[in-house]
Amino acid sequence: MEKLLLFIALLSFTFAAKAQTSATEHVVFALFEKPDKVQWINHYHGRIDGMSEVAVSVAYDGKRCKGLLTYLRSKEAIQLEGTLKNNLLNLNEINREGKISGSLRGELKENYFLAEWNNVEENLSSVIDLKKVDKEVMTPGYCGENMWIKSFTAQLPEDEMRLIVQSVEEGQLRGIAYSKEEKRSYRILGELDGENDYQLLLQDSEYRKIGKINGTFSDAVRQKAVFTKGNAKEKPMALTLESNLYMGCKEYADYLLTYDITYPKTVNTSFNNWMEQEVDQWLKHCREYSASVREVNPVQKPLMRSSVRAYGWSEIDYYSPELISGYLTYNNTWSLAPQGHSFNYDLQKNSEITLDDIFRKDFEVAPFVLEYLHKKQLQSNWINDPDYKEWLKGRDFPYFTIREDGICFCTAYDGIYGRHELTIPYSDLKPYIKRRSPIDPLIVK
Repeated sequence: MEKLLLFIALLSFTFAAKAQTSATEHVVFALFEKPDKVQWINHYHGRIDGMSEVAVSVAYDGKRCKGLLTYLRSKEAIQLEGTLKNNLLNLNEINREGKISGSLRGELKENYFLAEWNNVEENLSSVIDLKKVDKEVMTPGYCGENMWIKSFTAQLPEDEMRLIVQSVEEGQLRGIAYSKEEKRSYRILGELDGENDYQLLLQDSEYRKIGKINGTFSDAVRQKAVFTKGNAKEKPMALTLESNLYMGCKEYADYLLTYDITYPKTVNTSFNNWMEQEVDQWLKHCREYSASVREVNPVQKPLMRSSVRAYGWSEIDYYSPELISGYLTYNNTWSLAPQGHSFNYDLQKNSEITLDDIFRKDFEVAPFVLEYLHKKQLQSNWINDPDYKEWLKGRDFPYFTIREDGICFCTAYDGIYGRHELTIPYSDLKPYIKRRSPIDPLIVK
């Protein structure tokens, strides 16, 4: 009787052990000729270039490593095979046709794996940042969880600034700073480390460095920083957090296609729905193009790996409880240059702001902008490059954003010169602006 009970107990333990082995682990074990020789299997979870979410499972039998890389959105899994030597993990991707389609190389640490991915031609690379987990992750998370937009008022001894700072990708910051004393806006380029220490570089429209701000972000409403203008001494800066917005984010990846886009989200449901529609139109275009490529290339060729890529991002020029303004940029591998458009939205009336909402009917905006361009930039030493000046002469300025210091008109993106911006101060525009326009609060300032 005791032997029978022992047999039943061992049998129950065997079934329980098998039940604890996941479907992915069964697949990984089956990749080995002798699955019983597998010494360990580890699970990792993370993102490629901070966006595409993946799960990686790797097993080792003492000689070879084999495993799977799974894109959590598409559920597509790609086989991995390689070696482990002195904690250096070298893995090749094996596609469904049995061909090598890429590689992962990196150092295997105790709790994480930071690797570089390359395609077979080694002309395309990505960073894969993975953390070790107890069990495989099957459900994707939210790609915008560590992204944000913060606006501050910044008090200096002789000036007051308004800052809009947004995290655009891991460790990178972008934004805009408005100086009340100078009545001028500057672009912000910055970096943020793991301790939330940051440095923000302020640049003018010619990309010249004007100054820098150093500090540490926190959840506190009042924060301290230091400001350095040019080569002058550091000055204390007192920051007051005005608003903290979340970022919308959508990502997808499989063997062929990779896309991701980030965009602002406010407490205004109407704006959020409007922005979602704008984003979904772009995503639809990406999916339709990738579908046409798949139709022509039904077989997984190594050269097709991650060959269809698209990225979208936003830049915020102004935000208040009354309105939000910025620019959406779209870039992909099948167009000659990035595309995009500005957005200006009235958060009180729940509607998009157009130039007709701002200016009088008898005012012709386009000729005024071109005349202003010639007087302020083309006929001065503001632009030194003669080729750039010649290019600008034939440009239209179809897009605009609302800023603290004026309305910023900009060209479409050019593959050589990028997107040219021309900010016209409100003082020069005031005679042509309607009464009770959506930008009245800014004109009063």
